Amino acid sequence: MHSQSPQNYQARTNYVRFKNLPGLRQALAPFSVVIKEKNGRHALFGFKSEADSVPASLLYVDRHISPFLEDGEILVVQQIGWKASTGEFTSGAWAVDSSGRWVAIEMEDIYAIAAKHFGVPLEAISRCAD
Repeated sequence: MHSQSPQNYQARTNYVRFKNLPGLRQALAPFSVVIKEKNGRHALFGFKSEADSVPASLLYVDRHISPFLEDGEILVVQQIGWKASTGEFTSGAWAVDSSGRWVAIEMEDIYAIAAKHFGVPLEAISRCAD
């Protein structure tokens, strides 16, 4: 998921509580991230284009964000992108807590999930690729 090839990404998070918003803003300053507030909670929105020299906004910032999460908060990041080098779409989501523990899924995970759900061998499902 953390490829270094030219890509365009758009990402966003759920709304969560942060314990040090000024510190979070400072930690995220090198990234293309916008912070929005709603009912005392904040969400992060990010974009990266091929022209950006900074790593893809929300794709690399989980280690920067988790220390700022209020205890008990779970930040969920959803992203979608396009790899210029291969012409492939990418999509995924991951969640991180205040201790830095995280879990992730990617678009490719659907094949294993579908095989298990429908009771067919994984190899029986063709891929969405040329």
